[in-house]
Amino acid sequence: MSERTTQQPGYPHFLGPREDPIWLPVAMDDRLYLGDLNIRVRSDGSWEYNDTKITRPELVGLFASMLMVDCQGSHWLVSSTEMGRIKVDDAPFIAVELFISEKLESQNLSFRTNIDEIVSLGEFSPIYLKTNPHTHEAKPYVMLDRGLEALLSRSVYYQLCELCVEMKTDKQTVLGVWSGRYFFPLSYPMAFWPPLPINGHSYMRQ
Repeated sequence: MSERTTQQPGYPHFLGPREDPIWLPVAMDDRLYLGDLNIRVRSDGSWEYNDTKITRPELVGLFASMLMVDCQGSHWLVSSTEMGRIKVDDAPFIAVELFISEKLESQNLSFRTNIDEIVSLGEFSPIYLKTNPHTHEAKPYVMLDRGLEALLSRSVYYQLCELCVEMKTDKQTVLGVWSGRYFFPLSYPMAFWPPLPINGHSYMRQ
């Protein structure tokens, strides 16, 4: 990755290829940089402004639609004219409901988030475990648009574990779930594990 910056005073430096749709674009000179906003997303998915909980779902939904993440993991609210950084304690969203259709290799899984958005588990919306470097606790997340994440609620994760099956790869046997013709390993925590597509010969992604 190469570093790219703007000439705007105080504007943050971002890393990442310009064509990558996941990361927040650098070329936003037409937007007013507001710095750090006093907005916080708690680990339970609730939003706060000036240490006061935002209770209007419409306002949370509006903020959520403006949310992006940069290559350093910072979260930003980006409008057509302004942008500012906010604090996110864990993931900005929570997966609170699991939907299941079909079975085994034909299975399709999708999640409803706490802001009533639906995400289908698939190649571009993988699920993975991450380990907290301080507590060493492994948590499950699903990738959303713009590099954002949703943490799976405990009940949803338990449902997902009940769907786990064994998969024999070229080198080992792992536990995971099928969705969208892809297999998602959940045997052990990793920073990121790509899904394993069916290709008729090997389940390991090259």
